[in-house]
Amino acid sequence: MSQKNDSNKKKESESALFQRLIREKHPDNWLVDPISIGEKANTGECGAFLEDEVIIYKLMDNKKIIKTGELIWPVEKHGTVDHFAFKSIFAIDGVTFVTGSRGKDIQKFLEGEKKNTFTKVPRKFYQKILGFRSKKRWKQITASLIYLFIISFIIGLFNGEDETSTSVPATKNTTTETASSTNNVSVEKKDKESKTVKKIDPNKPVTFKNGDYTVDEDILPGNYIASTKDKVGGNFAVYRKGNSNAIVNEILGTELEPPLMYNDLDIKLKKGDTIKLKSFETNVVFTPISDEELKKRTAEEEASKEEQARKAEEAKQQAEAEEAKRKAEQEAQAAAEAKRKAEQQAAADKAAQEASQSTNTNVFYANCSEVEAAGAAPISQGQPGYSRKLDRDGDGIACDQ
Repeated sequence: MSQKNDSNKKKESESALFQRLIREKHPDNWLVDPISIGEKANTGECGAFLEDEVIIYKLMDNKKIIKTGELIWPVEKHGTVDHFAFKSIFAIDGVTFVTGSRGKDIQKFLEGEKKNTFTKVPRKFYQKILGFRSKKRWKQITASLIYLFIISFIIGLFNGEDETSTSVPATKNTTTETASSTNNVSVEKKDKESKTVKKIDPNKPVTFKNGDYTVDEDILPGNYIASTKDKVGGNFAVYRKGNSNAIVNEILGTELEPPLMYNDLDIKLKKGDTIKLKSFETNVVFTPISDEELKKRTAEEEASKEEQARKAEEAKQQAEAEEAKRKAEQEAQAAAEAKRKAEQQAAADKAAQEASQSTNTNVFYANCSEVEAAGAAPISQGQPGYSRKLDRDGDGIACDQ
């Protein structure tokens, strides 16, 4: 039953998950709302609005949030605010930032808590109409056509059935013109974007901060050296179009040596590649290089790797030679010690034998009566006190009769 109830629960959306993670990290927040530094809204960023500051985060692929920026609220400062339908643009203390649909609540908070005074950006009456607020030409054209279509439709309703039938083709024509104009605007926008890409100087470095970037839109295809001054480093990944596995996935930084961390990383970017930069505290710079320079750098890297391998092999051989020498010296020392002990033992045995012989030669009996008186009779040859003089029959036993 519980499994059935769990399955009926709605799956938490990515936006709800994002805001929940921020609220858990900052339980003292009074608002969690989209915010981006600058005049352009970044849909991937959201901020925790606190009493003294706002901290901006981004949701990563692993369902974790990382800090991308912060803004401390100024005290007694004046600024301007421009409210739109779905966003608000604030300019305060020389910093511009864009919020979501809660811009008016944020303005009240800043004015009430910090006693700031915001001046609303003045607009002409027609710029207050939906479609004319952003001052973008293509939006104004599209809005004008839609409003014209609505007015024509209303007029047709009032003119009756006959005029409605005649106005329907006009409505269709108007719709066609609207679609045509919209398509033309889209084509112009695409052409403008492509021209923007073409304006990128292929000989100048390109600087990126944390985020996702597309090759041929944000950076031109070609050979680059990716580098950063970030000490701790961040994750640098490149995904080829149509491939879910990264062709490059390394830690880019300056604190550690390869392969744990790279600073200058050679990369060949192709059209449609996606660059993902995460957890960097400073920017990542892409410096363009030619094919010849890339080949030269590749050859130098290969030569460096071969040199490192050669040195490692030499160090290994040297270590093995030193170990063999050490073992040989230990074995020689053991043999010398064994020889010394053997010599000492032989000398001790010889000394004992000589002492025994000396003892034997020191005992003397003048005749068998002295032998018998000493209780040593009979005496065999080799025993203390034996002499040929006492062994009259020469059978090797003295004083046996």
